[in-house]
Amino acid sequence: MFDEFQTEYADLGMIVAQSQRGKGIATQVLQFLVASANERGLIPICSTESSNLGAQKAIKRAGLVAQNRIVQIEFDRD
Repeated sequence: MFDEFQTEYADLGMIVAQSQRGKGIATQVLQFLVASANERGLIPICSTESSNLGAQKAIKRAGLVAQNRIVQIEFDRD
């Protein structure tokens, strides 16, 4: 949960087994992690890919809001 370079943030994340998705597990885990970050005086942040709608819903339900977009650019080495 901690990053040695961005010490004021708690970078939250989790992976839910495919067989367990859609049961609210990610939302519960994120809510716990957000509360833990807040108790430590940290700013909780979380990210996911734009195609991962389930994760986006869990992140929103945990009280986090989208503020930035990360763009990935790849270059050919040819």
